[in-house]
Parts: sequence; structure tokens; C-alpha cells
Amino acid sequence: MAAARVKRARDWARVWLVEQKVPDDVADSVVLCVSEILTNAVRHQGSGEIVAARLVLFDDAVSVSVEDSGCIFLEHAVSADEFAEGGRGPAVVPAVSAQWGVQPRPDGKVVWCEVARPHEPRPTDLTNSRNVN
Repeated sequence: MAAARVKRARDWARVWLVEQKVPDDVADSVVLCVSEILTNAVRHQGSGEIVAARLVLFDDAVSVSVEDSGCIFLEHAVSADEFAEGGRGPAVVPAVSAQWGVQPRPDGKVVWCEVARPHEPRPTDLTNSRNVN
């Protein structure tokens, strides 16, 4: 059940990012962060509940935030075994994001990150240009 919730969130994020015309490499990193933060919340929150997952598009970044009612966030990878199925998520988010953090709340926490996106050059207005001869 938890895996299905994380998959739905990844799919939702991917659709939204495509609609916003976010470049594929940035979208891949955002979807990876969504997956890792949600998986961490689902696995380690105890009986907590996911309250909200949000994506916000800024000029220079895509912000990911997951709010849940749990109080635990594993900030470091827990397994050094390269063949282990889990334990790498907390190392992945800082590796693919420009910044990240955890904000404690009275009723839980918010884990967030920002994935940098390149500035798109604005099209040059050629209507008032002249040819140089």
C-alpha cells in the first residue's frame, strides 16, 4: 500500500513537471526527491500520516516539500552495503538538490528540497532589429 502511494506521487509529479515544461534532467531529479522523501516518511514515521506533498515552480528551482505527522527523519544513509535495498534515500536528496532541510512542526515535520533549474534564455525580440551591412 505504501509503495502504491509513493508511485502515485511520482506519477503525479512527473505529469505536473511535463505540464510546466520543466527540462527532463531537472524533472528526473525532482521525481527522485519526491520518491525518496515520501518513502522515508512512509517507512519511518510510525503511525503518522502524510498531510501534503507540494511542488512549487520558481524561476531558478523546483521546490519539493512533504509534510507528515511523524517526528523522525533519517538524515543519513543507514546502510553502507552496496547491495542493500534501502538506506540510501537520505543521501540521494542532498546529492541531487541545491539545498534541503527539515522543519519541525508542532504536529509533525516538513522535509523539503530545491532542485536547481537552468534559466531559459528569453527570446530576443527581433522586430526592432537592423541588419548590419
